[in-house]
Amino acid sequence: ICWWTPPVSYQTIGMQGRARCHMNKATKKPSLVYKSRDFPHKSATVTLKCAENKKSKDDAEFEVLDEDNWIFQLTHLCACGNGCPTKSPNPHCNSCPFRYFLCLDAANSKKVIVPVVATVGPLTLMIVLWFVWRHLRRQNRNND
Repeated sequence: ICWWTPPVSYQTIGMQGRARCHMNKATKKPSLVYKSRDFPHKSATVTLKCAENKKSKDDAEFEVLDEDNWIFQLTHLCACGNGCPTKSPNPHCNSCPFRYFLCLDAANSKKVIVPVVATVGPLTLMIVLWFVWRHLRRQNRNND
């Protein structure tokens, strides 16, 4: 999750790799709680609201519930239990609860959803290829 401050500055207020799932006992709604290195004593919370009629990424609604305390709500089919489509253009994303980075425009509280760039797949492929190359290189040294 990023916070935009004019003119062209983004601050990370939540990192996807540091998110944890949480279930609100009062509302029975799931949420994702994000931590950030830039703000170690504060977290950003995105409540997930199921909406079966919001199927495409353009249908997703991102609302600011509490700007000062970084509480947001994402409304989409992917917030429903097993709601995400089973087929995705990126097969690595099929298990993701949702596939978006969330950004908030602090200048005028405009809500923006930015699609996630699939970097994990190519990075994983590069690492696997490197390990294969190293393995083959070691075998060649043993044959000499």
